[in-house]
Amino acid sequence: MAELSGAADGGPEDDGHGGNDGGHTCGHGGGHGGGHVELTVDAGACDAVLRDALSTGWSVVEVTR
Repeated sequence: MAELSGAADGGPEDDGHGGNDGGHTCGHGGGHGGGHVELTVDAGACDAVLRDALSTGWSVVEVTR
């Protein structure tokens, strides 16, 4: 199973931006209890990453190729 990585910033008191920008993951804070993670994955791992994300309660908003 693929493992989701990246920083999910944006807690109840955090409107800031930040995250792990190592070329593969980049997090942006949503603030006020929200947060999202932008991931770049290899095409072969995309299905596994999506399944893992959905099974752990994440919402998938956009998928691009």
